[in-house]
Amino acid sequence: MSNLNQNEQIKCPSCGSFIDISTALYAQILDKAKQEMLKQKKEFEDEVNAKRAEYIKALNDLKAQKLEQEKLINEQVSQKLLLEKQKFEQE
Repeated sequence: MSNLNQNEQIKCPSCGSFIDISTALYAQILDKAKQEMLKQKKEFEDEVNAKRAEYIKALNDLKAQKLEQEKLINEQVSQKLLLEKQKFEQE
């Protein structure tokens, strides 16, 4: 059993303490998993932000189109009212 324990531990080159291999591997795997999750989270956030910017631009374009249409409608109504007023004054 002591041979098995020796094979399951490594000596830290910095401090000289013995570290359980499964603990070291677990920490490495956990760190790698965290890094991968952070990478995926950043990619997702970047994608969401890009879509948000795209939707905001589309919304602003629609608002500008609506204002332009309202302006045209108001101009047409004003012209029509002016024509009606002129007709009324001629009678």
